[in-house]
Amino acid sequence: MSASGAFVKICGLTTADAVAAALAAGADAIGFVFAESVRRVEPRQARELAAPARGRTRCVAVTKHPDATLLARIASEFEP
Repeated sequence: MSASGAFVKICGLTTADAVAAALAAGADAIGFVFAESVRRVEPRQARELAAPARGRTRCVAVTKHPDATLLARIASEFEP
């Protein structure tokens, strides 16, 4: 939890700079969108973006009605 006692998740990250900013801000979790959105990323891209955050904060998959194939790809490629 952040210093304020609130749990802070920053979502919709699509760039390495955004991930770095979220980490610098002390986010408790960062989220990557796999649903239809302008912020949608592919599981492999999310894995690369999340690499600097592993072991520092939670990495979360954000979905909306995913099919089994997408869930399997997220689990194997991104590893939330």
